[in-house]
Amino acid sequence: MGKILITIIIFVSISCNSSKKLLENELNYKVEKIESLNNWNIIYLNRGNSKYKLVSLKKENRECNKIKVGKTYSFILHSRGENPPVINGIKLKPINYLDINCYSYDSETEICIDPEKGINDLYSAENLNGLCIN
Repeated sequence: MGKILITIIIFVSISCNSSKKLLENELNYKVEKIESLNNWNIIYLNRGNSKYKLVSLKKENRECNKIKVGKTYSFILHSRGENPPVINGIKLKPINYLDINCYSYDSETEICIDPEKGINDLYSAENLNGLCIN
């Protein structure tokens, strides 16, 4: 009876540990590349088989937890396509999301999706300030 109880405890412990690791991996994105365009950072992320293009306004932050290429972070992403602009309280939605390939971020900067690379949307991260993750 004691051996069965110990076996069950070990099995449950291992199962809980692997579930926790799986959940953590679902929230993590690996930074593949960081580029710069005018006043904006373009960060290429990878999670599993999915690719993401994250856009962040450049900011001078001397002391912070800066993201690095090759490292994994838990970003809280928001889709640009799923968050259309609001003018006078009215959400403007395109007739077809496939019609939009580029977004203007300021008067000098237009950033585009890369469908040929598997990137079909642009994202912002709630917990990213410049290249600093909170």
